[in-house]
Amino acid sequence: MIHDPAYITVNIPGRKESGFEVIFRDNPFMEGKDLGIVTIASLTAEPFGNRVSRLAHVILNLKDETLLPVDEVCRTWFRRYLDCSLKPLITLYDQHGIALEAHQQNSVLDISEGYPSAYYYRDNQGFYLSERYKHSLSQLAPEAEGIVSLYYDDAEIRDRFSYYLVVNQVCSVISRMGSDGLIEEPELVNLLRDYLEALGSQLSGAGKDLVNALLTRKTIPAKGNLLTRLYDVDELEAENEQAIYTQLVNPLTVMRKPDSMVEEVDFAVA
Repeated sequence: MIHDPAYITVNIPGRKESGFEVIFRDNPFMEGKDLGIVTIASLTAEPFGNRVSRLAHVILNLKDETLLPVDEVCRTWFRRYLDCSLKPLITLYDQHGIALEAHQQNSVLDISEGYPSAYYYRDNQGFYLSERYKHSLSQLAPEAEGIVSLYYDDAEIRDRFSYYLVVNQVCSVISRMGSDGLIEEPELVNLLRDYLEALGSQLSGAGKDLVNALLTRKTIPAKGNLLTRLYDVDELEAENEQAIYTQLVNPLTVMRKPDSMVEEVDFAVA
């Protein structure tokens, strides 16, 4: 996790916040340590003109280096990405009841060797603490026990975590590879499902409940950014910082079929 160790603001008498707050963030990627460090948002962004996406560029370079078929490179890259990001994030929630708002912009990958080797989370405003773990969390951070706004019910956390981690982050990678013609999206959906099933068998707490929900719910929550804006909802001012959520068909519960017959699911996320 990348720390936000300090802030600066304007002290206005009678006001808790001025609107001038600026957060200072650690930068572990100073010159010389910055090669191959990329946010998932830029890795999966739509390319300009006739260029290929940044992710496609990485995959095609690996194909040339390894002389492996491009779909095999994609599967290996995707598994290593899940090892770096999905597994530790869900395990953190399972063991400590801490869920991170791990969307694309807050997610940083080390792909200096082509394949993902490390994941970094930034923006320490974006996290949720589970009511279920309040006692153990109070032992780790006694000062957090009295801050009621930090704690959420697990059902609400599952909705938000499912969106940020799976719909926004993981599905952006699936969508990018599919859109670039590197591999069929249903292959990666099957791989993700298999990965979650294996991971779920290793968990015993809130993370296991999250995985079970992802694998069994007919729909998956998605944040309605446009609806939130149209209804003029300020997430930071709304109760529980609640945006407007909608429901998408959950591709993980689509019946598994032979690769040539798997139903097409559009993963594009605005």
